[in-house]
Order: sequence, then C-alpha cells, then structure tokens
Amino acid sequence: NLQVQHNEFDFTALIAAAEHQALLREAGILKKFWFFTHDTASVGPNFIPKMSELCPTITVTRPLTTQFPSMSIGIYPNSVLLDHFEYLMTQKSQIAHPTLEQRNVIKGN
Repeated sequence: NLQVQHNEFDFTALIAAAEHQALLREAGILKKFWFFTHDTASVGPNFIPKMSELCPTITVTRPLTTQFPSMSIGIYPNSVLLDHFEYLMTQKSQIAHPTLEQRNVIKGN
C-alpha cells in the first residue's frame, strides 16, 4: 500500500507507479506489469494464474474496455508508464482531495 499526497481518480495509481520507481524497487515490488482496476472490483481464484499467462505476451497497454470512460482499467507494462512519465506528471495535483472544479482547473478544462 503506497500512500500518496495527491488524488487524480483515474491517474492516481499510474502516477504513483511511475513516480516512485526507486521506492517500489527498494520494497521489492517494482513489477514489469501493473494491473489497474476499480477499488470496488474483486477477482476470482484463477485471476493470478490467468494474468501470469497473459502478461508475457503484452508489449503495449491493454485496456479492458473499448468504451469511454475506461477509468484507466487495464494492464500496463511498467515501460509504458515510464514512456509517458511527463504526461502523467501533467495530470498530477498537489491537492489531496480536489473538488471537481479544482480538477478541471488543474487539467485546464
């Protein structure tokens, strides 16, 4: 559990994984792939074995839905997060719990 001081809804976990590579490496939890899902989702007993089979074949981000909004749910190679580090940082807020209005200002909407 990595505590962060920002909240970007769809991007919080992606930003944290990209931004805290050294900390994750030191803790022994830096992974080649990240699976992001909604915090209300649960997975079954075959989830980890199935993901273990799938991940070695993935070279690009695989969203789980093709419909908008995706809420960033999908499989992300760590390398993709690093390739998009600058963009992810533009989505980062310094406000721990921004209001909708504050998020729109941060994102330039």
